[in-house]
Amino acid sequence: MKNLNNSENLLVGIAIGALSGAALGVLFAPSEGRKTRKKIAKDVNSFSSNIIDKVNSEAENLKTKANNFLNASEKEAKDVKNTAEKKVNETSKTASKAKKDAKEEIKETAEIAAKANKRGDS
Repeated sequence: MKNLNNSENLLVGIAIGALSGAALGVLFAPSEGRKTRKKIAKDVNSFSSNIIDKVNSEAENLKTKANNFLNASEKEAKDVKNTAEKKVNETSKTASKAKKDAKEEIKETAEIAAKANKRGDS
């Protein structure tokens, strides 16, 4: 934002300077009217060209910054996605192991209970 304000201030300063110069040039011009008008037209064209160049330069800078931000955001999103996928896979493996261990414990407990019942029936 600070750069944008500086750019705006620069453009306003250039505009004021150019207009002031053109006005003073007309007032104090020692040349004929035709020559003065040509000089003013040349100065206005030069001023317009400078403004256009500055606007294009600032637009290019903003485009570059936007692209850099977009690229960084995409990279960050991919990193977050990869981390999340790794965590999901780790959790899935842990849950599968816990399920397998629980089944084995239940099976062992059922076998112990069945043996105890057989002893109790005898």
